[in-house]
Amino acid sequence: MKKSPLLSYFTFFVAIIIFTIKPALNRQNISINILIILFMTIFFFIYYHNLPKSIFLKSKQILSDIGIVMVSAVLTFYLNNSGLKAPLAAGIVGLLLGVISNIDKKLYDIQFPGYCGAFIGMSSTLIDFIYTHIIVASIISGLLFGFSRDIFTGFGGKLGTIAFFGVAVAYYLLR
Repeated sequence: MKKSPLLSYFTFFVAIIIFTIKPALNRQNISINILIILFMTIFFFIYYHNLPKSIFLKSKQILSDIGIVMVSAVLTFYLNNSGLKAPLAAGIVGLLLGVISNIDKKLYDIQFPGYCGAFIGMSSTLIDFIYTHIIVASIISGLLFGFSRDIFTGFGGKLGTIAFFGVAVAYYLLR
């Protein structure tokens, strides 16, 4: 499988850094906000043009990824807030995904988006996260996972980074 250019990875991580730094910036400074939106647009434009064209033909797979991320995120969030600790809740969901994927080999691919959703579900309610935030974060992360399914193959931390990005964007959009 052909690796995507280094520029794609660079723009992706710059976008994550911008979304991470954004809440720390002064919210009243409109010129900074416009500058950040301009940089985001440029970086995503560069990233979009470096994606393989066949990735956009997999819309059914991407919708499936969004659904799997959403279900596992909501299940993990529910378990996390019903008395279990976050790592234990994510572990239970991961174990459940592993058992399901071993029962039917056609379902082998649900493990990866499912565990990405488990990372989202580990979010704390101490920062006012509710199910709406989890669903929005799941949609964002599911889209990103679907588009990066064939791109970030072999990179450690892919699922956690995608989940972090989805949660950060959801927090930024819904705060």
